[in-house]
Amino acid sequence: MKDAKSQHVRYVQEARRFMLGLMPVQDFIHEFLPRDTDMTKMPPSVDAFKKIPAKPERKTDIYGHLQSPGYAELFIEVKETVAHDFFKDPPDDADRSRYQFMLDITNEEAYERAEESLGHHVAYATEACARQHRTFYLSMSLAGTFLRFIRWDRAGAIVSESFDIRAQPEFLCDFLWRFAHASLTERGHDPTLEFAAPGDEDRFREIISARVKIETGLTGEALDDAIEEHYKPGLVIIITERLLVSRPVAYPLSVAGRATRGYWAVTASDDVVFLKDSWRYLAMEKEGVTIEEMEKAGVVNIPQILIHGDVPMELRDEVPENAPMLGTSEPHGKIVAKPRFIQHTRTEEFKDRYWVCRGGQAISVTGHAHYRLVSKTVGYPLKRFVDAKELLRAAFDAYQALTSAYDKNMRLHRDISIGNIILVRETARKERRGVLFNWEFSSIINSNAARGYERTGTWNFMSARLLEVTGLVHLIQDDMESMLWVVLYCGFLWLPVQVLGASTLDDTVYDLFESSHYNATKNVSTGGHAKLLNSLTRRYTRGFKFKCVPFQEFCETMMDYHCPRDHVKVELDGQWEDPRYFEKFWSDFLDTNKDKFVGTFAEKHDNKVANAPPHGARNPFSAREASDSGLTNVEAELPSLRTSRRNTGAAAAKCSTSIRSSKGVRQTPAQTRSMARLRVAGPSAGVAYDAAQNDSAAGEPSNGRGSNGGVGGTRQSARLRSTQSTRGTDQKKAWRP
Repeated sequence: MKDAKSQHVRYVQEARRFMLGLMPVQDFIHEFLPRDTDMTKMPPSVDAFKKIPAKPERKTDIYGHLQSPGYAELFIEVKETVAHDFFKDPPDDADRSRYQFMLDITNEEAYERAEESLGHHVAYATEACARQHRTFYLSMSLAGTFLRFIRWDRAGAIVSESFDIRAQPEFLCDFLWRFAHASLTERGHDPTLEFAAPGDEDRFREIISARVKIETGLTGEALDDAIEEHYKPGLVIIITERLLVSRPVAYPLSVAGRATRGYWAVTASDDVVFLKDSWRYLAMEKEGVTIEEMEKAGVVNIPQILIHGDVPMELRDEVPENAPMLGTSEPHGKIVAKPRFIQHTRTEEFKDRYWVCRGGQAISVTGHAHYRLVSKTVGYPLKRFVDAKELLRAAFDAYQALTSAYDKNMRLHRDISIGNIILVRETARKERRGVLFNWEFSSIINSNAARGYERTGTWNFMSARLLEVTGLVHLIQDDMESMLWVVLYCGFLWLPVQVLGASTLDDTVYDLFESSHYNATKNVSTGGHAKLLNSLTRRYTRGFKFKCVPFQEFCETMMDYHCPRDHVKVELDGQWEDPRYFEKFWSDFLDTNKDKFVGTFAEKHDNKVANAPPHGARNPFSAREASDSGLTNVEAELPSLRTSRRNTGAAAAKCSTSIRSSKGVRQTPAQTRSMARLRVAGPSAGVAYDAAQNDSAAGEPSNGRGSNGGVGGTRQSARLRSTQSTRGTDQKKAWRP
């Protein structure tokens, strides 16, 4: 119950960013329902809802007299009284630019009730859009006898003004009549899908089963369970270029955003490929184009793209080169063109309308287009590693991908997470290879095409400085630091670990990877306190020791590269600034210790951390809020640590100096000062507050102290030199959806 309530609070926080209101009711019907519906046969609307009491006492007094069109197609959220409405219509003479229409309630009890009700409503829409293939979704909110229409798409939601269904029944009757006579496409269903024939379903099951067995080596019931991750009987569909898919391995956790689904798919030639179905930001380059450019530049350990492109409005549609365009204003004044023939969002089209209530804040709704990408590269997320050796090897492959992209394509990934590192089995290699996926949020270094939202990355793994301070520029060291948190996270959750201090593993995982503080005034979440403290003092990691000796040693060394302690400053000071130093250490470490992993342990150990994600990390806003006492304990140490940091002089300053890339790019003095203030030379991680994507973890700030034998206690020195590697490229054909 507590988790459900916190989830609803998160949904409300998200909704504040993407909901537009309040649209006149007639305009809503005119814009979002078919205009050519034959209305001559519609029954009279007079007294249609008179059986509903003017002042209902119970919900059943309301919906007992309504004939619902069906939950799957449309839902109605019912509240007993208008006092429970989570929206508030403005007076006629109100300044809508300053008017707050959402949860403008002063009574604490009434606010909590309305907040929970709104959270329920957003949750219903999220669930419907996650389980159905939708271009948009419609719902209704009925408080007493006052009703509102809401339209949801991946850019956000539009809320109508309210009307009394007893006094003005014609609006609801008009809406329901048009909706009942609308086609599935006009109701918001994706028309480019169809159910597979029984023969195709049998073929899909056989091919997927064989591939899962090869990838996992499982048999019996364990193999059946693994197959169920990709296949559900009776639910195989045909999508994009005759691909067969069934159960997604990744699915959206929020209604607005990229809404990424990932599938193992079977082609017409019986190959298994990976299909990524998402709603890309219109202002950004297509991910397939980005990966093709990196492949031509020789970037290693990235997916092999087969086809990609925007999804058409209809299966028969082809997007002509001279297709008429729809202009939509994007952040920074950029005008982005949308072909009329592709599936795209509409919410952003209305953000500058006269009726929008802004509450004195800027509206940041951004346009999306439905996009599909098919990759030859298929595997399992990093959390499926079998032992510490495979974990470090696969993570190193991903590290090489990010440094290779940095060196050869001047590109930052900006979303290093356990969900974006995929384990791929190859016949020529005993261990599975790590491949770095999901480059849609990557950017060229010093690119002027900055996005309008503040941060990019998966909350659990973002660098401390990006979590604590909004508006900072992503650096390569942010991606490097994210890789550090990925390795530690996997170790804490799934490798044998010894507790040395008073802190519990559950608390520590929460502190480092989930804790956040939401500022309602600025409508932004911040965090990173525990990561910062650990970088400076090893406060959290020193209370634990991994039973795998090489893994323990590696984690200690990686933290010392990131922010050296006193006894290794002379040796390592400044080496985090050039990614090649640590890349060389990592490569040598794996070669030197390859035999030391043998016999340490053969299988992963589930440490059963509370709220640990079952299928990859959770959405950033699913994190539990840290307690007031916990945050106070953390904040109490920050000022003194920062004062100490300023007093350490030049030696400490080098822990967060400006970064020079191999291309000769130097960060600005302002960026250097921002890094020095935090004493963390960290840089680019990535989750936009786009709950459509994956990854997050668990716990609450603790004051436990561990012995110096824990993670961060001692380390082995290393001699360093730079190395580079390249990979051949293949030309990929363009995809016409």
